Amino acid sequence: MTKKQEVREVLIAVDKLFTTEEQWTKGRFAGSKASNTVKTFSRAAIKWCLTGGVDKVMGKAQDSEVRYAVSEKLTRAIKKLYPKRFDKFVSMVGFNDNKRTTFKQLKRVLKKAIES
Repeated sequence: MTKKQEVREVLIAVDKLFTTEEQWTKGRFAGSKASNTVKTFSRAAIKWCLTGGVDKVMGKAQDSEVRYAVSEKLTRAIKKLYPKRFDKFVSMVGFNDNKRTTFKQLKRVLKKAIES
């Protein structure tokens, strides 16, 4: 599998991780059913932010080249879809935790990143 294919597979898996809004969180990398903050790889984790979701999908032994490419694709998608809100100083965390970011927008960013 090429690096490009790996990146696409990671993005698809992250998109699948966020099947419902209940699997998404803001202000922390991962949360439990009781809405406590937990570690990304904790068995108690049932919801993740965008960055935590990428980490969860990629696992503890991440390929840094693939991780960087995934982050770049997501950042470009955010800039392209929301240029007025997130111009040159955009980050996955900044987008995810922004009070105006919705689950629908998160899914839209993931779709755009997968398609690009």
